[in-house]
Amino acid sequence: MFAQSAGAEINVRDYGAKGDNVTDDTAAIRAAVEAAQKAYTLTKFSVPGGHGGLPTRPEIVFPNGRYLISEAIYIAGDIVRGEGEALIIQKHEDKDLITSQNAWRMTISGLTFVGGRNQLQLSNADDDKGFVLITECRFYGAAGVAVVMDK
Repeated sequence: MFAQSAGAEINVRDYGAKGDNVTDDTAAIRAAVEAAQKAYTLTKFSVPGGHGGLPTRPEIVFPNGRYLISEAIYIAGDIVRGEGEALIIQKHEDKDLITSQNAWRMTISGLTFVGGRNQLQLSNADDDKGFVLITECRFYGAAGVAVVMDK
């Protein structure tokens, strides 16, 4: 067991997200992200020359659907995963989709991002220790760029 307990997931639909491309799912997705953050733990340990940590957190799961948002969704150090054809669609071209100012040990996989300004607006003030994995994602129609990674 490295990053999480087996089967630990938070399904955005359990927090009210519809994924029907009609309902604004922003509040429901934010509630799911908040629940994941509350469940996050970091077990620290010493290693030669410093310290380390073993994170335990649930994955935030987006089942097949089209999740319409109207504001950016802030995540920090989360594992975010889409199942099937899971799309996150920003209604406004001047707003980002996913943002983070603490992109650390973050994994984003299996999602399609549509519209918005910057689709993944990520940063970490201590960028020599951050780790971000983006895999099997698709990006369409950004007014800005798909992925921004700032210090």
